[in-house]
Order: sequence, then C-alpha cells, then structure tokens
Amino acid sequence: MKNIFPIVVPKWGLEMEEGRLNGWLVEEGGRVAKGDELAEIETSKVTNRLESPYSGILRKKLAAIDRSYPCGTLIGVLAEPEVTESEIDAFVSDYRTAAVQRDESATEVRSEVLEIKGRTLRLLQLGEHPTRLLLIHGFGSGIDTWSAIQDRLAQQYSTLALDLPGHGGSSKDLAGIDSFADLAALLQEVVQSRDYAPMHIVAHSMGVSVALALAARAPDLVKTLTLISPAGLGSTPNPAFMQCLIGANSRKELGVALKMLFADQGYVTREFVDAMLKYKRLDGVGTALQKYASLLQSDSSNHADRLRGLSMPIQLIWGAQDEVIRPVEAESLPANVGLALFDSIGHVPQVEASSRTLNRILEFIGQSDRS
Repeated sequence: MKNIFPIVVPKWGLEMEEGRLNGWLVEEGGRVAKGDELAEIETSKVTNRLESPYSGILRKKLAAIDRSYPCGTLIGVLAEPEVTESEIDAFVSDYRTAAVQRDESATEVRSEVLEIKGRTLRLLQLGEHPTRLLLIHGFGSGIDTWSAIQDRLAQQYSTLALDLPGHGGSSKDLAGIDSFADLAALLQEVVQSRDYAPMHIVAHSMGVSVALALAARAPDLVKTLTLISPAGLGSTPNPAFMQCLIGANSRKELGVALKMLFADQGYVTREFVDAMLKYKRLDGVGTALQKYASLLQSDSSNHADRLRGLSMPIQLIWGAQDEVIRPVEAESLPANVGLALFDSIGHVPQVEASSRTLNRILEFIGQSDRS
C-alpha cells in the first residue's frame, strides 16, 4: 500500500486515558511537515498541541471537535495526492480493525516501586530493546514530564524514568542526600540493579546536575548526554520561580510560578495547577523542595568545566524564551557540546516542543550509535 500515515490521540502521561479534541490547526487538504502542529488536545492535566509525526497532506479528518477519544484512536490521515480515496478508506478500515485487536491483547502500563537504600523510588520502564536510556527530571517535577516523548522513545530504546526522592511517587524523606553526588550514587545503584548500563541519559533542569555527577562518578556507564534547559550552565535558576513554587499555597499563587515554565501559557490549565497543588500538600514535600533549592544554590561548580572534562557526546536543548534559567550563548560552551535553541519555547521543551525535542534526541543518539 502507498504511504498513508495515521494521526492518533497521543498518550501524554501514565494516567492519560483519553483526550478531547479542542480544534484542528490545519484544514483538510493542507500540507504539513513533520513537527508542524496539527490539533489541540486537552487532557485532565494539560492542553497540548499535537505535532505531526509525519510529513504529508491532511487528507481526512476522522474526529469531531469538542469530543473526547481514547488514546490511540485514529483521528486523521496524512497522504500524498496520488493516494486515492478508496485506498485511504481501506487504510482506515484496516487500521481500526487492527486497533480493536490491539486493545483486546493490550496490557495496562503501570509504574512500579523500587525499594533501595531504605527509601522507595517510583519507576516507569517502557520498551524492550538492547539500547538503554535513562530519563532524569528536574525540580518539582517527576515522571510525567517525559509523558509526551517516553512512549515514542520506547519504540527504539529501553527507557527508564523515575521520580527522584522528594518527588512524585517516591519517598519524600531526603535524609542522607546532601549533594547531587549523593543522588548520582543512588541512581547508579538503581541502573546497576536493573542491568541498565551502559546507557544514554536525557536530563532536564535540576536533573542535569544529577546526570553530570553520575557521568563524573561512572563515565563508563554513560554513552551520551542530552541536557535540556540545564541548571548550572546559564544563570542561576530564577529566584522568583523557586520562591513562588515552594511558597505557593493557593491555586492563584501556584499558577504564577507554573506560567514561568512555558512560553505558551495555555499549557497551564486548571487541572495542571490542581495536580501540582495536590502534590505540594503531601507530607514532606515542602521540606524536600527547600532542600533541593539549597542544593541548587550551593552547587557553585562550573558545569561548563565539567562538560569540558567528559569524553562522551553531549548536546543541549533549550527554549529561547526560558524564564526559569536563561539560555547561554553557544560561543560560551565547550567545543565538544552542541546547542539546539528553540524559538518561542520556554523551560520545558519536552512538553512544549515535544516532536522537535524527540527528533533531536533520536538523531543525536543514532549518530552516536553509528560512530
């Protein structure tokens, strides 16, 4: 069959079961390139824009606006003009039949809890491939920060995401963790207990400090580093963001902090704010966030010097409109470090520019594995 590409409701998180189609951003018959925004999808936590995974013409819309559909539902079809309507209809019919069969045999994806060093860590492992990839989130975040890209990365790699102590579903007690090196030692035990090394690492914001400590501690375990909006390279994290996120006790106060994360503040929905507020009210979270803020403040090491001393391939991905950590100039980086700067994107490009971020990661790791 000629090249016909499906557009489906994505799964942007462990708990996401369906998405509401708020609107199409491309008219039927319009041409799109890979990464162009196709539609606006609303979940229980965030409203996001679905980026096209393929290039082609939007030949058929199969979903109505203002209706909700289960993740994986076929909502549109891309194809070139030479593909006939009957071929598209046959593709849609075959796809829907196969989807029913997949649903009947599918197993539910669940996170798991690992007991290690007297604490619990929530993990999400997706994909079964020889090449391994570790995802490390940032300050006040968790596994869900990778929800727009982890399942797609898992199509080519074994992926492991975890909630750092004090975050998400992991223990909130940070006893014995007094530096990012302590966190690196903990992660080293995790990956070695899972036979998960050597591995590629993708880290975001504060997670970059953990990733660099791990790369310095055990360089033989790390194949490449992709560092997104990294702490310790640009300016220090915006104190207004840190103070607001830690001290916020109301929906309004927390919304102010969360809007600093995105260039497009439409990502900060009421559901997103409520979920974050619920997390902040858990016992031990406030103390944990305060301690992490202190670690970020006291970590005076120059990450640029650290990068210079590492031998594995390294790339940075950054949003040009990052209000949390101001991007660096490419000229200030060591020669062994590449920088992808995304215009009109804020601190969380893996959410706000998920397809571009995913493609940079895939190309970078692919080049490394081929060399």
